[in-house]
Amino acid sequence: MSDTFDQLISDFYKKTPLRYGFDFPQICTFLENRLNFLSRSLETSRPLQIYLTLFPYMLSIRQLKVKLDILVNSDLWVTYELDLVQERLSNTQLKLNQLKPMIIETLRTDFCQREFCHFQIMNAYGTVLSLKMLNFDVNQLTQNALIMLTELQAGNGAFRANKEGECDVQTTFAAVVIGKLTGLLNEPIFAQTREYLMSKQSYQGGFCSNELEPHAEQRTDLWVIQS
Repeated sequence: MSDTFDQLISDFYKKTPLRYGFDFPQICTFLENRLNFLSRSLETSRPLQIYLTLFPYMLSIRQLKVKLDILVNSDLWVTYELDLVQERLSNTQLKLNQLKPMIIETLRTDFCQREFCHFQIMNAYGTVLSLKMLNFDVNQLTQNALIMLTELQAGNGAFRANKEGECDVQTTFAAVVIGKLTGLLNEPIFAQTREYLMSKQSYQGGFCSNELEPHAEQRTDLWVIQS
């Protein structure tokens, strides 16, 4: 009986996406402090940094929900474990709800302001994705997004990192994501984008600035431009 129970416990944790051995509470505390700092900082790259911090935080909430669902629907009832997951999920969501208004206001206010980010496309990318994760209506950003993307288009379907910056697959991908989420993909500025991206596919199948470049790490989810 003991061997069977131990095997069940072992199998359960193998299938569980979140391992508490990584000190989950401490990781979440670090991310919360980071989000709080970024919402008050004056760093010009803070929208992208907020996104890169918010994403694992939101992922941790999702993982906790998955684990909770496994526990609730499992024949193996571990009361202590169930209570622990419920408590951590509740505390994590509570902290996020406390930070959410400040993060939204910070990102919404800064979006596409010349004096703040000088039309940095990666900042706009981080802003739109972060606000989307926080269930903010990103359609409110459509007008500013169109102004920014119009200024950053390169004329061949590609988009620049900023007005005087480089133009490649990565920055164009960011523009497509912004356009997709704000309902701008049917605008003339994206008329040649599909062709531009398709022309950048390497011989190995990835997408990069040079079609002969091996191990192309800059890859584009082309489904976003299929609408």
